[in-house]
Amino acid sequence: MTTVSYRLRGFEGLNERLRKLGDGRTAGKIGGKATLEAIKILVAEIKTRTPVDTGGLQKSVVAIRRRSSSRNEVVAQVGFRRPAGSHAHLLEFGTVKMKAQPFIRPGFDAGKDGAVARIGYVVDQELKKEGK
Repeated sequence: MTTVSYRLRGFEGLNERLRKLGDGRTAGKIGGKATLEAIKILVAEIKTRTPVDTGGLQKSVVAIRRRSSSRNEVVAQVGFRRPAGSHAHLLEFGTVKMKAQPFIRPGFDAGKDGAVARIGYVVDQELKKEGK
C-alpha cells in the first residue's frame, strides 16, 4: 500500500489534559478516536480531488491507524490500496512523459484545518463523557 504521512505537532496541552485522566487506556482510546475521525476528513478531501479515469484510484483511498512505538503518539495514515493505488504517486508528482496532477497535497491542505478542529471537538466530547 502506498502511504502519505504528515505529522501534526502542537498538541502538548491536549496530551497533558488526557494524561490527567490517569488511565492510559482511556487517553489512548480518546486520542485514537479523535485521530481516526480527523483522518476521515482528509480522506474525503483527497477523494474529491482524485483524478477519475475508471474510479479505481478514488475507491482505493483509505484511512489506516497504526501502532506507534510511543505511548503518547497516535499514528493515522492516508493510503491507497493496490492495484489501483500503485500509481497514485505518479499522478501526484508526474513523470517524464506525464504532467503532474496533484491531488494528495491539495486534499491535505483543504482538509487540515477541519481535521484539527475535529480532533479538538471529539476530544472535548469524549472528555465530557468521561467526566460524567
